[in-house]
Amino acid sequence: MAGELGAGSVLGRLRALEPSALGVATELFDGDSWPAVVGRATSWSRDAVELSALEVADLDSVVAYLRDSTPAIPHLSLHAPLVLPHGGEQQLAACVNEIASRVAPVVGILMSSTNRHN
Repeated sequence: MAGELGAGSVLGRLRALEPSALGVATELFDGDSWPAVVGRATSWSRDAVELSALEVADLDSVVAYLRDSTPAIPHLSLHAPLVLPHGGEQQLAACVNEIASRVAPVVGILMSSTNRHN
């Protein structure tokens, strides 16, 4: 993860203009749990946060996190894993079904590991 977003960064300068005008993805922050990275993300934007579940294990843990609590963020979206193992599409569909009422659109272009072109 990218770590701190300083005032001199592009996001830092945009935030200075209008703190809530910009959403932020959790992948920008270090943390060992969803509550930790969501907490860091909401310090930058309380209006829009993307839960970046870029690996299948992240997807499983974000579903568990959302099962236990839903952050009070007006626009909460999910960035699903970009590459799924064979048969992973069914797992993704089941996860999205479970959390659909808690998040806005799911983002990500999905690619099965069996359909990748090298």
